[in-house]
Amino acid sequence: MCFDVSDDRYYVPVGLLFFKCVKEPWSLHHSRSQKRLYFFNCKTSESVFDSPGQDSVADYQYCLHHRLFWRWQEEQDPYTRRNERANLGKDALLQFLQSRAEKIGLT
Repeated sequence: MCFDVSDDRYYVPVGLLFFKCVKEPWSLHHSRSQKRLYFFNCKTSESVFDSPGQDSVADYQYCLHHRLFWRWQEEQDPYTRRNERANLGKDALLQFLQSRAEKIGLT
């Protein structure tokens, strides 16, 4: 898998970078009955369909600090944070995403 950037240059991905879009204690979930996303507060057990406010939105610093890198290759990058060095397979990720899509009815 590779992507043509331009000028005969190519980008070969070695993993995925995940970012949170809401701050703790909030998380996003999919409602099977309503068939849409909702916000859930794990401290208060509050569930809301509308955004709980600007305080729940993950800003750049929060996203950067709470990111997760899923590396597909076994080589180690000395600039990668220690907790990002888990070597998980690309096929395992694709299988997981497919199972989640089937579970919530997207396929």
